[in-house]
Amino acid sequence: MDEQSPDENPGGSGGETGLKDARLAARAAAEAWPIDPRVRRLVMNNLSRMALDPKSKPRLALAAAKALLGASRHNLAVLDAEARAVEHEELKAQVEDLERRAAGPRRQWG
Repeated sequence: MDEQSPDENPGGSGGETGLKDARLAARAAAEAWPIDPRVRRLVMNNLSRMALDPKSKPRLALAAAKALLGASRHNLAVLDAEARAVEHEELKAQVEDLERRAAGPRRQWG
């Protein structure tokens, strides 16, 4: 069986399945759809192949690259939110510690 490039493979509704898949992946990344990690790995590998394949049409390569960048942007946003949450909890603990110290027994001078 001959291997077709992603944009030569007609989809169920006709047209460029690879391009439709890349655009759908970009939408999934932008909207943070939940996805099984094994499936995510396969999708990202597929998108990378589409973006880098010299046989890919420019629209497909661009759509795949856009999806990859969208997924990366989403991952960075998640990491940023996690880091901010950790920082918030650390600062909250420090404030509580300072409040306990301030409310503790005070020395009398003199």
